[in-house]
Amino acid sequence: MAGHAMPAICGPCLEGGNKNPSVKWCTICEEQLCPGCVQHHQSLKLTRNHYLTEIRNDASSSYATENKRTTLNTPETCINHPSVEIQFYCKKHDIMLCDACLGSHHSCNTCSDIVPIDLASNGTKNSQNFHSIQTEITNILQSFSAILANKQTVEQIFSNEVSSAKKKIVEIRLELVRYLEEMIDKTLLKDVESQEKEVLNQLMKDKTFAEDGRKEATWFLDEMSSILNTGSDKQAFMLLQRMKAFKNIRDQQLKEMSYNMQAYSLKVELTDPVALCSKMELLFGRVNMKSTPYNVNMVQGMKISAICATPGEAIKTENLYTVFLFNDAGGHISDIKIPGTPTDSTAVPGGSKAIVLVDNKKLLFLEKDGTGTLHCKNIMKMAKGCNLITASWNKLYIAYKSEIIVMDINGHDVQYLKTLKMHDLQIQAFSVGRDDEVYYAIADRLYCMKDYGEEVCLYQTQDLKEVSGIVLDTEGNVYICGKKSNNIHVLKQKDSSAQVLLREGDGLQRPSGICFDKFRNKLFVYYESSYDPIQVYNVTM
Repeated sequence: MAGHAMPAICGPCLEGGNKNPSVKWCTICEEQLCPGCVQHHQSLKLTRNHYLTEIRNDASSSYATENKRTTLNTPETCINHPSVEIQFYCKKHDIMLCDACLGSHHSCNTCSDIVPIDLASNGTKNSQNFHSIQTEITNILQSFSAILANKQTVEQIFSNEVSSAKKKIVEIRLELVRYLEEMIDKTLLKDVESQEKEVLNQLMKDKTFAEDGRKEATWFLDEMSSILNTGSDKQAFMLLQRMKAFKNIRDQQLKEMSYNMQAYSLKVELTDPVALCSKMELLFGRVNMKSTPYNVNMVQGMKISAICATPGEAIKTENLYTVFLFNDAGGHISDIKIPGTPTDSTAVPGGSKAIVLVDNKKLLFLEKDGTGTLHCKNIMKMAKGCNLITASWNKLYIAYKSEIIVMDINGHDVQYLKTLKMHDLQIQAFSVGRDDEVYYAIADRLYCMKDYGEEVCLYQTQDLKEVSGIVLDTEGNVYICGKKSNNIHVLKQKDSSAQVLLREGDGLQRPSGICFDKFRNKLFVYYESSYDPIQVYNVTM
C-alpha cells in the first residue's frame, strides 16, 4: 500500500527460500543480514572483520536486495567505456580504469601502480579525503546558492527599473502630439526592450548555470549521504573520484563567475516635451544601460583542527623535534625528525622544497619526493644567529636583527642588505615580492626595499601593533598581521589604499602569522599553540 515500505529481507535467507527481516547491512558484501546471519557472519574468519551498519525498516531506509541499486546512483561503469565495469585504479595518474582502458590508455600502459579497485577503495568511507571533499562540495553548493539568490535579486531590481523606465516613457508619450507616438514606439521603447531582452537572457543563462551547479552539488551530497548509510567503500571511492573532478571544474567556474558578476541599471534620459514639439529634429531621448562589475564572496573556507599544522610548529620527541607536512585540507602528508629547535620555516614556490631554520643558526634544506616523503638534502651552519627566513623562486632571504642576508636557493652567493632606518631594532616579519623587492616591518611600520638600497616607508597606523607576519598575493597586495592589535591589514597595489581586512569579529585570536596560497587565493592564519586551528579565508579583492 502507498505510504508503507516493505520490510528489508535477509539476502542469504532469501537465497534459501526464506524471507527473514534483516537488521544489519554489510558494506563489504553489500548484503542485508538477519540476526542469525549476523551471528554467522561475525563468526567466520573471512567475514568477521566486515563493517556492519544498522537497518531501519521504514520508508526512508529500506534496502531490499533487488532494489538496492535505486538508492545509490554512483555509476560503477567506465566513463570512456560505459558498458564495461570499472575494475582497476592507477595510483600514479589518479584515474579509474576498466579492462578496455588498460589496452588503450597511453599513459597507463607501462604504469606499475595499477591496483584492483576493491583494494584501492578499501577504507574510503572513513578516509579524510572523502569527508574533506564533503565540506568542499558543500561550499560549492552554498556558493552556487548564493550566486543564484544574488542573480534573482539583481533580476528583480533590474525588472523594477525596466518597469519604471517604461512608465516614464508612456507618460511622456501621452504628452506629445498623436503623430509622434509612432516615432517614440520605434525608438525609446524598442531600445529599452532590446536591452531588457539582452540582460534577461544573460541573467537567465547565469541563473541556469548556477542552478545546474547547485543541483549537481546537491546530488553529490545526497549520494554521499546514501553511501555513508548503506554504500560500499568501492562506491564511495568511485563517488570520491567523480566529486574530485566536479570540485576542480566547479571551483574554477565559481572563481571566474564570482569575479565577473554584473549588476544592471537602466535609466531613461528624456527630452523636454515643449522643446521636442518646437524642434522636431531633436532626439526623443536615450536609454542608458550600465553594467557594473562586482564580486560575490564565496563561502569562507573551513577551520582545520590539526594538531601540528602550524608552519614552524614542532613537537619534541626526546632530543629531536618533528617537522610536519600537511595539505591545505589538514591531512597529514609526511614528517621528518630534525636535530634542534625549529625557529622558522619557509616553503620554496613550486611545492617540493622547504627550508627550516634550526636553533637560530642552522639551515635544513628539505625536499619532498614523488611519494610525498620529506628528506633532508643539506644542512648549513650560519655565522650569525638569525631569527626569520623566507624564499622566492630562486633566492633565500634570512633576517638578522635589522640586516637581511640574501643567498641563492641552495645557500650560496651571500649578499647583505642593510636597512637604512632603526638599526638598533629588529625586523619583526618580512616577505619578498615578485620583483625581488623586500617588504619588512620594524617597530610596527611597513617598509619596502627596492634595488638593494632604495628604502620606502609604505604604511604605519595606530591600529597595527606587534607585527607577526607579512605576505603578498599574486596581484602584489601586501597583507600585514598584527598580533597585539588582533587584526590583518591589506595594502592594495592598485591604488596604495589600505584597510583592515580581518578583526576579532572574524575569528582572529592574536594571530602569530599568515601564509598565502597564490594558486587558490586562500589566506591561512595560524597561532602559537599547535592545538589552535589554522583558519582559512577565501580572498576576493
